[in-house]
Amino acid sequence: MPSAELLRVAIAGSGPSACFTVEALLATGRAVEVDVLERLHMPFGLARFGIAPDHPETRRIAETFARHLSAPPVRLFTGVELGRTVDLEALRANYDAVVLATGAAEDAGIAIPGTGLAGVYGAAAFVGWYTGHPDFIGLDPLLDQPGLAVIGNGNVALDIARLLARTSAELEGTEIAPATREAIAGAGIRDIYLIGRRGPLEAKFTNPELRELAGLADAGIVAEPASIPAAAPPGTGRMQVRNLEAFRAYASAPPRSATRRIHFLFDATPEEIVGSGRVTGLRLCVGRGEKRERLVACGAVVTATGFLPARLSGLPFDGDGRLLHKAGRVAEGLYAVGWLKRGPSGVLGTSKPDGFLAAQSILEEVAATPGRRGRKWLEAHLGRTA
Repeated sequence: MPSAELLRVAIAGSGPSACFTVEALLATGRAVEVDVLERLHMPFGLARFGIAPDHPETRRIAETFARHLSAPPVRLFTGVELGRTVDLEALRANYDAVVLATGAAEDAGIAIPGTGLAGVYGAAAFVGWYTGHPDFIGLDPLLDQPGLAVIGNGNVALDIARLLARTSAELEGTEIAPATREAIAGAGIRDIYLIGRRGPLEAKFTNPELRELAGLADAGIVAEPASIPAAAPPGTGRMQVRNLEAFRAYASAPPRSATRRIHFLFDATPEEIVGSGRVTGLRLCVGRGEKRERLVACGAVVTATGFLPARLSGLPFDGDGRLLHKAGRVAEGLYAVGWLKRGPSGVLGTSKPDGFLAAQSILEEVAATPGRRGRKWLEAHLGRTA
């Protein structure tokens, strides 16, 4: 049976899933000491660097997370990287439980010719650039040409297209860095292409974000009527039906005179990024039945095709880069939450059940072990108290 003595828990990562785990541990009423380890020198992960800067209401969740991390039993240690600053096995030896909340921040990419050309960016780097992530703030993407293609049909791709289509005045009221705002406002981009391998019913956009495009101040939305089904088949989910309504509205709307346009290209499989030294185009195979080739002229390509977790040494992963676990339990006293556990899917709140399941599992399965020093060991190892 788990002991009622002080339970020492280390959480690697400080993003949404980590903060939800902290919240859940505090809510149990159990005597706990929780140390949150963050690689960067600022916390909150996706809540800080994954939410588009023109969505301030969503970004405000960081205020709630800050309250969790400032609770008396909790200590945040920034500048601490698992596998480099601290070893996983050392954490496990000194804490009663370790929770891995390191996310999935590596771009899955796309296996086609031309990905090494200048002007090709993964979504993690591109989003990190406009959200001010320390690893990517100096990216300086090539935005001088009229065309830019975003490969992917999820909310990350939609965020990128929407941010690039906003005017300087629209961006001025957001949390975007001034230098990034100026770069977007001064870009030569006129046409932004959202490339989806499948059709509009299979697109992973959430409906509010899709409809938000209609309110852009100086951007036209282009969807080819022939690519939009007239009706959804029986059994289609509610979100897909609403998305189809939005696509039909975009396809039937009269052309709008605008500085920039967002084009939805469906059933379009990327085959090659074209260029000599830097990107000049994206070659597609388009259509569901009879296929045809299409060359999209563009000076930059962003691949928003998913994310993978970093492969931490000593952890079990399958051939697709997914962490192996059983209901979040990786090994005795070792748990995973969030994108590391589930893969890159859902919204911020999707990770909340992970945190509460991890906390419940820790209370049911883990006992406070005499001799484990927890925070005292970590402070001695780091040579500092936070």
